[in-house]
Amino acid sequence: MKQFRQTAFYRNLHYFIFIAFTGFYLVKLNDVCTRYNLYGKVLNEDAFGYYVILPALLKYDDPHFTFLDSSVRKLPENQYIPPVVNQAPNGKQVCKYYAGVALLQLPFYLAGNVMAKIRGQSVGFENTYQVAILLSVVFYLFMGLLQTLKILMRIGIQPIVAALLVPLIVFGTNLYCYTTHDMAYSHVYSFFALVFFIHFLLQLKAQFSTRHAIFCGLFYGLILLIRPLNGIAILFVPLIFSLQEFRSFFSRRHIDKTVLIGLCVLCMLSIQSLLWYWQTGLFYVYPYGEEKLNLLNPHLIELVFGFDCGWAIYTPLPFLMLLFALYMLWRKRQYKKFVWATVCSISILYLLSCWYYLHYGCTVGCRPITEFYGPITILFGFACVHLFRRKWFKLGFFSLAYLLVYYNQVIHYQFYENILNWCHMDKTKFRMVFMKTDPAYQFSTAEFWDFSGFGKSRDTLFIPVNKTLHIDREKTIDTLNIRLPAIGLNDSGLLLNIHFKCRMEKDINESFIRLLMTENGAYIDLQYFLLKRKVNTFDQVQDVHYEFLITKPLPSCTMHFSLESTDEKAITKVDVVEILVNRVKAGNR
Repeated sequence: MKQFRQTAFYRNLHYFIFIAFTGFYLVKLNDVCTRYNLYGKVLNEDAFGYYVILPALLKYDDPHFTFLDSSVRKLPENQYIPPVVNQAPNGKQVCKYYAGVALLQLPFYLAGNVMAKIRGQSVGFENTYQVAILLSVVFYLFMGLLQTLKILMRIGIQPIVAALLVPLIVFGTNLYCYTTHDMAYSHVYSFFALVFFIHFLLQLKAQFSTRHAIFCGLFYGLILLIRPLNGIAILFVPLIFSLQEFRSFFSRRHIDKTVLIGLCVLCMLSIQSLLWYWQTGLFYVYPYGEEKLNLLNPHLIELVFGFDCGWAIYTPLPFLMLLFALYMLWRKRQYKKFVWATVCSISILYLLSCWYYLHYGCTVGCRPITEFYGPITILFGFACVHLFRRKWFKLGFFSLAYLLVYYNQVIHYQFYENILNWCHMDKTKFRMVFMKTDPAYQFSTAEFWDFSGFGKSRDTLFIPVNKTLHIDREKTIDTLNIRLPAIGLNDSGLLLNIHFKCRMEKDINESFIRLLMTENGAYIDLQYFLLKRKVNTFDQVQDVHYEFLITKPLPSCTMHFSLESTDEKAITKVDVVEILVNRVKAGNR
């Protein structure tokens, strides 16, 4: 064993682990992008807003963003353009997003621009540009992760342990979402900037040089330029520097370097001011409009423990790592660091909980904490460095950690497959779909569609069925086929209202109805209806009406009506009474 540890392979094993993790991540990224057709949708929602600064400035020289309507909207793959501009005080248009992300994307945009010219693409939003920005996400993610690995080793974590900790940042948190699904949002870029800011603070602590001072200032300015709210990262300084070391910032020996740090921060912020001036003629604008902080109305408990987007509920691993790090600082009697780390953590969470919209958009878990997973991992490593030398702790921690990684991956699968409601979850919905991955749960936490605004034709058709479906522990599936009328080319679809009577056993019941529509055996549509969404009285017969829409024009259609259960244990009886069919004319919504 000693001879093995002396080999070059063992000494570099942590890098081989990191490379293996890199390959696994790239496989997962390709899998998600291919499955959900995301290679052409990298620039979606917020990602679109951060990126749009680059073509506006470098391709169109259009401070008013008129090119969005004149050029981008004409692309078939960009029919939807999210709102990216607000009105400045002087009435001019200003991009609501800050420029830090665009600055980091710039070299990848320029490279994509060269490739786009070769391929004859000129709008700035085609697939070539989308892939270029995706590459920027991968680059900055692994730059941040590699630097985190180096910091962990620097503070005394064994290299192999550090290499096993790093994958947790991605696969055990919702950073996974923002590096595989909603890739080009600001979070991975902020993650990169925060980790490098910590790196250069540690470098500055070791050697108060001009170079380190410059990079500290530039990276803190970059943090502000990406997302000003993350400027609270300035609280990291007292965690790294003791009071005596902090005083040296203002000593005669180092005051020039401290001033240089401030100038570098201002230099980065001047980029944003110049962009605002280019757009509006004003050097300062609050670009978010009516979106703002309300410091007197925090929702701290809901941010951490709420079932809609609670940090501890959806990503418990980093939450527990932070709590344990604080606990270990106290146990090690590092009271000053414990107090300041606690103040820093609560301050960040408090500030994030004061945003006017706590959910921060449709997302999985607590979105704004995502970029802080690097600092949390570093703090955890620092607080537990001596414990990682003990086999029992390493075995216990990584066993729990990778169980929580599995939990996190299930949460993300539910998010991608619309099992979790992207915007509106509560305790009841969360319990209903907890760790459920069966397709029957798709959209089960979404609200039922309201079809009352649809214009319905007078030629309502009643299809009597009067057939019974039954499943129990011996019969786990029961089906019937129903022929539907033709859907004319001038119709936008058929609105179907299925009336049935249902009786479910009071035991845990996961029965659902599978509605498969086919035309001459070819697939048209598939919908699932989880019965307990409407059947809330067990052991009694209950009337149920379920509405859904078929929108594809068809000469004819067959509905395959199946009663099934996800766990094959339910006892359920469904009497299908009739189907009410209404033609919905195009334009009658």
